Amino acid sequence: MSALKYFLNQINLITPNYNEYKALKENKLFENLNNSCSVLIKGGHREDKLGTDILIQNGKEISIESNDKVSVYHPKHGSGCVLSSAIASYLAKGENLENACRNGKLYIEKFLTSNPTLLGFHS
Repeated sequence: MSALKYFLNQINLITPNYNEYKALKENKLFENLNNSCSVLIKGGHREDKLGTDILIQNGKEISIESNDKVSVYHPKHGSGCVLSSAIASYLAKGENLENACRNGKLYIEKFLTSNPTLLGFHS
């Protein structure tokens, strides 16, 4: 955990799922950070607000709701990596972190609703 805390002070964003975030918080991993590391808590494992992501940036919580039009998600391996990559691409295009996370969420929803027999499609 001490090594992980060291790295959290070196990066801008981590994207744990809800259960991973709870474990990290229980281990007090987010105490005494220099606020350079934001956290996007992915909501796919939540019981109360399924699909709602929470971005914690500079101590402020921003709710990122799922698209109401989406009714069927197909479980796909690698969706967390696809989300992180999508966010990174939006940041590289000059988006601020909140907009990059929102656009990344839209992208991952498209990925998760694509053909269930395929890994996913990217357009």
